[in-house]
Amino acid sequence: MRSNQITFRLLMMAVGFASLFTGSITATHAAPVPVLIKDIKTRIKDNSNIHNLAAAGNELFFTAYDLAHGNELWKSDGTAAGTVMVKDIRPGTGDSYHNPDYLTYWNGYVYFEAYGPNGWSLWKSDGTAATTVEVSQDVDPEHIVVFKGALYFSAYGDGLWKSDGTPAGTVAVTPGIGTLQNLVVAGANRLYFTVDHDIWTSDGTTSTLLKSDVYYDQLTSVNGIAYFYGWDASANAYRLWTSDGTESGTVALSYAAVPDNLTDVNGTLFFTATDPTTNKASLIKLVAGVPTVVKSGISPTNLYNWNGVLYFDNANGLWRSDGTPGGTVVVKSSVWPSLLTGVGGHLFFRGWDNASGYELWSSDGIPESSGGTTARVKDINPGTPNSNPSQLTNVNGTLFLTATEPVTGTQLWKSNGADAGTVLVQNVSPGTQDSNPGKFLDVNGTLYFAADDYTNGNKLWQTNGTATATSMVPGLTSSNPVPLVNANGTLYFTANADDLWKRVGTGAAELVKANVSVTDPSKVIYINGTLYFTGWDSGHGYELWKSDGTLAGTVMVKDIRTGSNNSNIDFLTNLNGSLYFAANNGTDTQLWSSNGTEAGTVVVRSDIKAVNNLTLVNGKLFFSGDDASNTHALWVSDGTPGGTTMLMNNVYPSKPTAVGTTLFFQGWTNADGYQLWKSDGTIGNTSMVKAIGSGATSAIPDNLTNVNGTLYFTAWNTWDTPHHDQIWKSDGTAAGTVVVKDLPDDYGFTSVGSLTSVHGILAFVFMNKSYYPSTDDSAELWISDGTSAGTVMVKDMYPGDYGSAPASLTMANSLPKLLQNEALFFSAIDPLAGREIFILDFTPPVSAITSPAHGAYLRGDSFTITGTSSDSMPGTGVNLVQVSTDGVNWYNATDTSGNGTWATWQYTWTLPADGVYTIRSRSTDLATNVQTPLASITVTVDNTKPVVNFSIPATVLHGLPALMTYTFDVTEANPDVYCINSVNSSTTCSWISANNLAIMISSEGNKTFYAWAMDKAGNVSDLTGASYDTIMVSLPHTLNIDLAGTGGGTVTYGNSVFDTDHAVTVYSFDQVTLVPNRYPYSLFSGWSGICSGTGTCSYAVPTVISGGSTHTATATFTFDWPNAVKVLPNTTFHQKISDAYQAPTTSNGATIRAWATSFDDILFLDKNKLVTLLGGDNEAHNNNSAGVTSVLGPLTIQSGAVTMDRIMIR
Repeated sequence: MRSNQITFRLLMMAVGFASLFTGSITATHAAPVPVLIKDIKTRIKDNSNIHNLAAAGNELFFTAYDLAHGNELWKSDGTAAGTVMVKDIRPGTGDSYHNPDYLTYWNGYVYFEAYGPNGWSLWKSDGTAATTVEVSQDVDPEHIVVFKGALYFSAYGDGLWKSDGTPAGTVAVTPGIGTLQNLVVAGANRLYFTVDHDIWTSDGTTSTLLKSDVYYDQLTSVNGIAYFYGWDASANAYRLWTSDGTESGTVALSYAAVPDNLTDVNGTLFFTATDPTTNKASLIKLVAGVPTVVKSGISPTNLYNWNGVLYFDNANGLWRSDGTPGGTVVVKSSVWPSLLTGVGGHLFFRGWDNASGYELWSSDGIPESSGGTTARVKDINPGTPNSNPSQLTNVNGTLFLTATEPVTGTQLWKSNGADAGTVLVQNVSPGTQDSNPGKFLDVNGTLYFAADDYTNGNKLWQTNGTATATSMVPGLTSSNPVPLVNANGTLYFTANADDLWKRVGTGAAELVKANVSVTDPSKVIYINGTLYFTGWDSGHGYELWKSDGTLAGTVMVKDIRTGSNNSNIDFLTNLNGSLYFAANNGTDTQLWSSNGTEAGTVVVRSDIKAVNNLTLVNGKLFFSGDDASNTHALWVSDGTPGGTTMLMNNVYPSKPTAVGTTLFFQGWTNADGYQLWKSDGTIGNTSMVKAIGSGATSAIPDNLTNVNGTLYFTAWNTWDTPHHDQIWKSDGTAAGTVVVKDLPDDYGFTSVGSLTSVHGILAFVFMNKSYYPSTDDSAELWISDGTSAGTVMVKDMYPGDYGSAPASLTMANSLPKLLQNEALFFSAIDPLAGREIFILDFTPPVSAITSPAHGAYLRGDSFTITGTSSDSMPGTGVNLVQVSTDGVNWYNATDTSGNGTWATWQYTWTLPADGVYTIRSRSTDLATNVQTPLASITVTVDNTKPVVNFSIPATVLHGLPALMTYTFDVTEANPDVYCINSVNSSTTCSWISANNLAIMISSEGNKTFYAWAMDKAGNVSDLTGASYDTIMVSLPHTLNIDLAGTGGGTVTYGNSVFDTDHAVTVYSFDQVTLVPNRYPYSLFSGWSGICSGTGTCSYAVPTVISGGSTHTATATFTFDWPNAVKVLPNTTFHQKISDAYQAPTTSNGATIRAWATSFDDILFLDKNKLVTLLGGDNEAHNNNSAGVTSVLGPLTIQSGAVTMDRIMIR
């Protein structure tokens, strides 16, 4: 029965992924599967305890546990080799409590808090042990953010600090205000945070208390305006607040419902709010500062902006919203989505179904009712047990997460949104013990994360997606790292909750500042070289900090809420280079801005209170907040008091998510309950996207996630029985807000979460594996291409009742070996490795054909095709190469690499009938990604030998020497060589010729020539012979010479003596020689050349008469060519002169001298040969030109007594 279930899933995937990958998926090409990168925690039945996944460029940093090290900082590039503990910050195993924390990537380093030899300190790491160092001692950093080119953080108990990554640059900005929480950068110049129950703001240099006792939370920056929800004492209720960074501009909106899930979606603040009368939450968006219900009663949670579309869940369904009631629809129900994370085209989330429990899910954001695909990516923990995916993290295009399965426990995984591409990155703690990889952070191709390998405790690790490159980050003495932020290539993270660290490149982690606690990566931001964060120190509580990566530069920006009370800074947002955030100065939670200085950290508008959910969309800062006239309102701001506008009142905006230029959010109205809302920052365009249900049965959109410009979200199906989560997607219109897929609900309880965009599709975690999924352990990874068929579980990674519980879904798309492709990293529970790091690889391998060459001609019975292959994605590798010669059928090649890598391969092809064929090759990796485009070459199969028709005239009636034309026809599609032999052989070639040339005949009698041909495939024709008989005939010729007045004399033509004028007919190969007497050494003087062409030409020839007088004799020659030689261009023809001599045919520099003659002949030499001709007067004639050149004789070859009448050089 189990195998049938697996088959069913694979069939679903085969259908669903057809639109995701180039080419269709067939039975031999399944969708990518998750691959365990590395089992970090090797002890049997132990989890790696991966947490704090943080993307740092192309790598994921996270904390993980192994038996040898405890919880330490790890990193991963998505492969087992590249998933390593970065450094055992606190050597030994007794440090599981001291996780590096608050991992923040900035300027090439991951900064984090860790507990080392000097207590809680700020550390940094670039992924190597040597560069994992303490930045600042005893600062106990928490809530590290990058702000204004530095790290800002809360120094535990000591207010806001900042750091430039050096000890000297780690300094207090606003010390003594207590422990900060909720550091949020709002815009470019404003940092918000909370101290105790007060909201503060800072410009990076000073901090200002905006409001006290607002109990601020979920600060979200929207277009430079901070929104949050907090306590409004005047209303005696929690309200949506907004803040422009000023005390007066920090006001509570007059909106009765309690806001939650504040999310910026393209400049529109979305949030959820619960109607106190119905206890049902609605999706609200802030329109012109006015909370407007998008859809009521749907109980949306986990609002997430994915590609400009708001996604969320409503307890058991994935929803999406375009900000209108009609556009707020269920993507997929009954999946219990959470942890929505967009990675490329995947919205990943943790989802649940009855068959697999909580696993990693993915969605394309399109409702199933509209053909969308939302499905479990992989059953990491096969069967109904949960893999409990957590900490879904986008690492530059790769989803990393933590997940649990029976073998490896809780480990780091990655996923590309398909079963085969959802893989355990590495079992940090091998066996079934979890390394618990978490807090993934991608830093320039290295995935940093916290993981516990048992030996070192929970340390900072790094990975590139391979097991060999997955290791602890060196130089980190503290443990329990939390990757915070990728700060322009620098990883910032915290360890031991009190120290801020950083790591640049591959160096050791460096402690930036100790004793500044930064615990929440969401409250860390990097702006223009400054890391801003909510940090804590004993004197100030949680306040706004900043850091430039140095000890001196890590300082509290401002003690917004003076003393040790926290200013509750949150929603740190970069608006045009300035930091904006929500903070409570002891009065209320307001919108703050900061330029990194204490004086420049101010409240934007003091009249706006309860600021929450700051979200930046298209240069606009959205937030929720209250003022004297409005509560639970959606606001938008350009960062100035005058530019801060209320969009929608009483909408309870939450879960804000930016998708393009639109803010999607969960909003609430009394009529419609919680619905999906949207806003473009104008009052007129702030509205509910779609009413999904209404009132008490509203969808409650949650997990709003932007997947490649489409909003995916979860929606809780409250109108059907049983209730369950659905995956929805939205394009911002009611018609375009649809259920992607109604996820299965086998036990009446599902959960969808961790929606993550990966490779243009949605990955998510769906829980549906047990009747009582009290934890996320029954969840598996799903993916969705936005169609119902394409929404599938990637793989049941933990078969049975439990799930692999994927977590920390993190997308990475800039791993060095990933080229332009993407992979999903995540942690999941593997049955053997426990919770470890996995990778879901979307990167297809490549192959190439090395033999035969393109355009080759093949003959024979078979041919062995050879080639190469490789996989650019670490951790998976090629496991099959196939060859097709007809474009339809594929045949497995043979691995000839000798090491199982398929680096070289071969396939023996039985050659078919003659014709032109295209040979194609494709490779498949372990994640079942299939190569596209295919490698291909075109060849010609030719097993047919040429047919030769060779003929010559039977009789040649010529004077000698003579030229005889022959016919040489070949029937052949691919001709190559024509040969004529004077001997009976088809292996020698006397003359290489083309069709219809001529043969020089130099003697009388019968002669046989032989012809053969060869085609381009090497097929040789039968030998064909032809004979001729030459008969010498008399040639009429006369020579007219006017010798009048010369007193007599002789003129010689050939061997004839003429004493009178004559006319002679000569041929093209004749040379007329005029001599005054019979002595061969007397040469003409004044010779004017040789006639050419046809017709008549005359020569005035000085002759010496017998009496010694010199006269001029005129010889007229009439030329007629009845049998002229046809000379083809670019043809070499070698004529044998006589039996006594073979004319030189190849050498340059042949020398020919004049001697006594015995008979006449003609010599043909190759053109462009350098030939020296020496007559009796030692006259030299050099020829390098094309064409025919004639040189006067008589001449002889120096090695014989053969006289040439003419030398013709072609």
